[in-house]
Amino acid sequence: MLFINLAASNITTYMKFITRLFLFIFIINTAKAQDSTLVISAPIDITQDGWNKVLQLSNGNTLLFHFEKRKGIVVKVYDKTHKEISSKKHVPEILDINALERIFFDALVEVNNEALLFVTQDIDNNETLIRLRYDGASGRFLGEEKVIKSQSFLKKISTYVLAREGASDYAVFCYMSLPTDTVTEVKLIRYNDKHQMIAEIPYTVRSKAYDNVNFISAEMDPSGDIMATLQLAKIIQYPVLYDYTYVLLYMPKDENKFVYSEVKMPTNMKVVNAKFTVNKFADNINMITTKEWLSAETKGLKNETVGSVLQGMYIFPKDFSGVSSASFSCNKANEYIRKHIDSNTSKYYGTIIDQNTDDRGITTVVFESKSMPESLYEKWIKYSPRAAGNLCVTKFDDKGDEIWATVIPKTHYYVQMESKPVVFYSKNTQDLFSTVSLNTSKNHYILYNESEENFKKTDFEKQSQLFDYTTTNAVLYSINRKNIVTKRHFFGGNAEGQFMHIYPGSQSFHKANKTLAIMMRKKAGKTESLHIAWRKMED
Repeated sequence: MLFINLAASNITTYMKFITRLFLFIFIINTAKAQDSTLVISAPIDITQDGWNKVLQLSNGNTLLFHFEKRKGIVVKVYDKTHKEISSKKHVPEILDINALERIFFDALVEVNNEALLFVTQDIDNNETLIRLRYDGASGRFLGEEKVIKSQSFLKKISTYVLAREGASDYAVFCYMSLPTDTVTEVKLIRYNDKHQMIAEIPYTVRSKAYDNVNFISAEMDPSGDIMATLQLAKIIQYPVLYDYTYVLLYMPKDENKFVYSEVKMPTNMKVVNAKFTVNKFADNINMITTKEWLSAETKGLKNETVGSVLQGMYIFPKDFSGVSSASFSCNKANEYIRKHIDSNTSKYYGTIIDQNTDDRGITTVVFESKSMPESLYEKWIKYSPRAAGNLCVTKFDDKGDEIWATVIPKTHYYVQMESKPVVFYSKNTQDLFSTVSLNTSKNHYILYNESEENFKKTDFEKQSQLFDYTTTNAVLYSINRKNIVTKRHFFGGNAEGQFMHIYPGSQSFHKANKTLAIMMRKKAGKTESLHIAWRKMED
């Protein structure tokens, strides 16, 4: 009997060992599978001064553009196996590279196996949109042209390049308005894959009855539809009372005529941020807006303007025959905050950084808070830090009803402590605090750089304020259709003393093959190197 009991005990121990072994092998293989689509290039021979942008092409190549003040533009080409096959450097003739810090970056897109770089620069006192063309196979510079030029220094034209993945054409939306104008002129110019203008569609917004015009956005949906939004303002009682009219200009794919609509806003309520998507499920247009409502309060002998933020969704049929609206206050996100993060917080609002509507009519919106806590007031006075706070991910059905939400803690700040050589207005090489948001047909992904201290905390713990990004690693959140949220390191587990972080804004996401390419920096001890990282975002 003793022998039998010992044998049974040994068998049990053996089975436990086998089970643990298989479990260990499964975990290892799963981890490898998670990283099996991750490829990191060899170190790139460029400096960390300047700015980088990546573009994935339909031929399988990836182009890296490196811009550095007073130096030629560097273009590197990587093939399908992610090996560098070409490196070119050139100095444009029209574009003044000695003034890169005073140039606007507009777009980097692919058309007809070419990479098109669009930038805006003042040339001879005229605001000018410049198009630079590069061969998609070798990175060879093919030429540059002035695409749009303003009439004069005083009558500047704002331009927005509109393109989408896989298309053989593109468009440029132009807008010009002066406070004294009786009309506001907008124009959409379409180009074919040979860069020839094929259509010029003007539209006149009658603004005589208003005191000023504010342009808000111009976008192209992945379906090819275009939406531009403006806001007309009428002074009722200066400086506290205004009437606003929200103007929408919609153009369906392959059409050459704008559909016009106006939305009268309550007194002192204006739209400050808007994004749209085409809802194929309901055959309409969803527009998420952030609105600011201002009111005047008397404090002693002074009148002060107090503002509050509201968010909502406008739902339009494609013929704009009617409009319905759904105001919301991120109620489900607020419930999440009160339950898990901060019981005293009752309202969440932020800037819209991404929006997507899937084939079920479900719209996913990502908001990022820009609030600055009082504890940073002294630092704000001295250094003027920029805030990138908590992320709210919320979903709406095709009627505009909020059906699910979560909040991702993120208390990040960027402080300009020293002056570095930079290029492009508002683009900074050290902007490692921002968020990357993208989506596939089934999942939504959010990436940003995080300290290990915050990464190891649960979602319900207070995050430490983050200012220094030299010792951060990229973190990846994914949210699937069942609203399951997962979190992990984007580059997998890192060795002790090694840090790998991404450069938000440099990325190229190829939706057809669900592959993200992004610049990264690897820091191991005192050694630092720049790379491109490719990862297939698997559903």
